[in-house]
Amino acid sequence: MDEVMYTDGDEMLYAVVTDVRMSEGRFLYKIQLEDYTVLQDIDEKALAGVQEHGQN
Repeated sequence: MDEVMYTDGDEMLYAVVTDVRMSEGRFLYKIQLEDYTVLQDIDEKALAGVQEHGQN
């Protein structure tokens, strides 16, 4: 699992990526935060540390 930082606009939270899917040409991530909250369909713009999938 990839470790990432998730931002909700106010703070940075540690998270792990548990799933990735593609929708309309974008990668959407399912992540789990430290407190076990699961967030789905997170755009990579809200994540830091995500490996870019073939984008330069």
